[in-house]
Amino acid sequence: MQPVLAYFYLYKKLPFMKKTLIAFLLLCSVQLFSQSRQGTVEYDKTQVPCYIIDLPYSTSVAEDAIKDRFKKMGVNGKEKKGFMEFRNVIIPEISSNPVDALIKIERPSRKEKDQSVLYMIVNPVGLTNTTSNTPVQDFATGSNTFLVSLAGNTQDYSLELEIKNQDDEVKKAEKKYKNLVDDADDMQKKLKKLQDDIADNIKKQQQQSAEVQKQKDALVQMMGRRRKQG
Repeated sequence: MQPVLAYFYLYKKLPFMKKTLIAFLLLCSVQLFSQSRQGTVEYDKTQVPCYIIDLPYSTSVAEDAIKDRFKKMGVNGKEKKGFMEFRNVIIPEISSNPVDALIKIERPSRKEKDQSVLYMIVNPVGLTNTTSNTPVQDFATGSNTFLVSLAGNTQDYSLELEIKNQDDEVKKAEKKYKNLVDDADDMQKKLKKLQDDIADNIKKQQQQSAEVQKQKDALVQMMGRRRKQG
């Protein structure tokens, strides 16, 4: 049974109050991971204002999902100083004018392998000053909207990865099943051949037994023709 189906099955068995509590906790969890906040991140040895959001996915999944999102926007980022840099890109949620978006994703701690923290620096194109003078507040609402949409994109991307992986597992299982069926066919053919060989062997045994008896009879006859001595 798939994990989601298993959870749903167990959920159906719970009393109404427990269902309500679980639904509330899940809603709180979704809201927790869907909210961004302002903070700072180190860029080029300087603490820079940025927008932050937590993602319930591994850093590799989150990074690939974000690259995929920007690629669909016609932009390929470059890795620089630990950031994915997307320069001169129009992000409708943030601004109608092009901006530079610098994104860094890291694990909250060594133990939290399936969690990520996303840091995003947003500047007007070509702005080199990324210190506290950067007009972060100007992009606050749009950046929050964009980060929430990125979280949704990451969720979709993660699901597609899971679907692909599960499809691979299905194909792997089907291939193994087909191999077993083919092996069974081969064994049936070998069994039939073995049975035919056994039947042929029994027939030859009978023929050879008759031949042995024939040769023994001939021997007895030859011995009967011996002249008696003395």
